[in-house]
Amino acid sequence: MLAPMAGYTDAPTRVFAKRYGCGITVTEMVSAQSLVQANWQAKELLTTFEQGPVAVQLFGHNPDHFAKCAQMDCLQKFDVIDVNMGCPVRKIVSNGDGSALMGNVKLASEIVTALKNNTDKVVSVKMRLGQKSKNAVDFAKAMEQAGADYLTVHGRTATQMYSGVSDKEMVLTVAKAVAIPVFANGDVKTVDDFNFYTQNGCHGVAIGRGALGRPYVFAQIDGKDFQFDLQSIMEEHLQQLTKITKENVAVNEMKKHVAFYMKGVYCGKQLVIDAMTAKTKEEMLCYIQKWFKDHGTYCIGRT
Repeated sequence: MLAPMAGYTDAPTRVFAKRYGCGITVTEMVSAQSLVQANWQAKELLTTFEQGPVAVQLFGHNPDHFAKCAQMDCLQKFDVIDVNMGCPVRKIVSNGDGSALMGNVKLASEIVTALKNNTDKVVSVKMRLGQKSKNAVDFAKAMEQAGADYLTVHGRTATQMYSGVSDKEMVLTVAKAVAIPVFANGDVKTVDDFNFYTQNGCHGVAIGRGALGRPYVFAQIDGKDFQFDLQSIMEEHLQQLTKITKENVAVNEMKKHVAFYMKGVYCGKQLVIDAMTAKTKEEMLCYIQKWFKDHGTYCIGRT
């Protein structure tokens, strides 16, 4: 699974993940309240080009909002409705959303039940090990009881954010405590990480930061042949972004993707620096094309 990441798992990113063998893709998190209020920016996040299975991730704290969202036409194209109960960002948590729900098991359960009562779609929950203390086992059991079909468990508490190391053993403990499938998330980057989880009780893994700039990680883990041409992927990513949002927005969004694509690439820092100054699609394309003209092709693959 491609783990949802706000600001990063946009439509092109998900297409590339599927291209390289990802099983389930998930949208960036979308506000249930904003969808109910017909906010156009929220609906823009629902743009999808990839073939299923595809999940839409919703966040919020009002069960009625989730119930209404489940019946909306704009969500019918998705195979799974995933509820974000793990986001640790302050502005989300302070509103009672994301990982704040791990401190309110009753309300979290009501949200899952509201969805199950209003849709035949698969309903899943993205969670952490807890807020400050680790209550993941009890919380997972409650989500299972409420009707969740599967869980994605990030191996850190909310207060840890993304610091420290993911608690793999605790994720396995959660997986063994429930009968529904559990996907392990957090510090999953290699086939060894995948094997550790799937051979010890987890149904699969959700790869987040490990897939940024390297969507081929799914093919690597699956042991499948692949070819990855960095220049063509970057150019395609930019072209796709300009199809779904305004040019200036697409260019600014592309800047952070360039930084991940060029991470670890010899002399790649220069392209990152140049890309940050781009104001138009053409400028961004020129910088990309100039870098590869000066440094040659960069291809990764296995046959």
